[in-house]
Amino acid sequence: LDVKVNDPSASGWYNIENALEFTAKAYDENSGIAEVYWQLKSEKDTDFGNSQYLYQMNRSDTAMSGTSATAPVPDAANQTVEVVGDGNDISLKVTAKDNSGNVTDTGSESELTGLKVDTVKPEIIIQDANTLPGTENGGWTNKTQTVTFTVSDPAPQNGATQSGVDTASVKVTKTVRGSGGSTVETLTVDNGLTLTSGKDGDSECIFTFTVEANASFTIDAADKAENDAEQQSIEFNRIDKTAPDAAGVYVNSVPYNADAGWYNAGIQTVSLSVTLPTEDAQSGYTTEYKLWKESDGEPAEEEWKAISGSGLITLDSDLGDGIWKLRVRTFDAAGNYDPLTAKAIEGATEYDLDANVYTIKRDKTLPDISENNASAGIYGFRVEPKYGSGITGGLAAIGNLLTFGNFFKEGFVVTVFITEDETVSGL
Repeated sequence: LDVKVNDPSASGWYNIENALEFTAKAYDENSGIAEVYWQLKSEKDTDFGNSQYLYQMNRSDTAMSGTSATAPVPDAANQTVEVVGDGNDISLKVTAKDNSGNVTDTGSESELTGLKVDTVKPEIIIQDANTLPGTENGGWTNKTQTVTFTVSDPAPQNGATQSGVDTASVKVTKTVRGSGGSTVETLTVDNGLTLTSGKDGDSECIFTFTVEANASFTIDAADKAENDAEQQSIEFNRIDKTAPDAAGVYVNSVPYNADAGWYNAGIQTVSLSVTLPTEDAQSGYTTEYKLWKESDGEPAEEEWKAISGSGLITLDSDLGDGIWKLRVRTFDAAGNYDPLTAKAIEGATEYDLDANVYTIKRDKTLPDISENNASAGIYGFRVEPKYGSGITGGLAAIGNLLTFGNFFKEGFVVTVFITEDETVSGL
């Protein structure tokens, strides 16, 4: 009996593409071959299993037909058989029996041990593959994403030990598509890919990698027996880390000037307008505003008003007297704010609550020098001779009045009574 097995793969394992096969060649120069059979014993078995017949003399369904029980046939049986069964310590025994009842010796070269067979594909499972990066904001996000996936080498039904995950085979191919074509990058362990659980050869390993921007990813892996897993993929197209521009603010169609000071009665009207940023090519944006008098306090958060339109969009065509505050913010669906608003958010590196607030001062009311000033008479002012104070000054003033009337030979003091709405610019 001559038994030969094929060579395993480079890893020393037989796998899906290179199954364990043996060729048995039985011959007997005397009584002839009566039967040839083979048996397997896995790592978990104590004895060889049931006989699998390659040839039985009076069975037409076996491959070794035409063998005579009496005529000497040197090459009575010659056949290649694929062995089905996984394990990392398999024993194969082939036995031949002639028509005289003689069998091959146990422990001869017809019994092979230490064979390693793994014909089960490893599996790749991406955790939360259907929910990354999330469902909020229409799936848009401005945050770096972490992808976690598991590569496992499951045991077959007989519970045999598999070859385990080959961590060196695990790779993630990143493809970024742009107007100038695609760029491809390969991530491997310790080169963009992190092995967070398990080790080389384990039945299960967990890997992670981060995603900074939109791209597609394919994941490949194999076990130590060189069986390839079914490729898995995941794509990101809703990561937007680009902040929109701030809206433009205009007073009387002129860009806002923080040093403009007060807009007085010489300016007939004071209009407040904005221009929207250029279109966000990714997640789109929304621009909102709040407008209030400083004396009234800022409106509540729910009182933001959306701005829509094009060109110069008027918010108020004629601001009344007072110190006005305008807060404008622009944000996109991914959660990015314009640079000014980003500073006004608590916790910002350069935190400034008023970074996106514009102040406009308006006072078109003239001062009043006559009304509501009873002490000033009808003129709104008082003229007093400069005679000093006390009794002496008083007597001198009376003498001047009796002698010269409203003519004064001394200097005089004019007191003007003016009222002004203190909530406006003041005097």
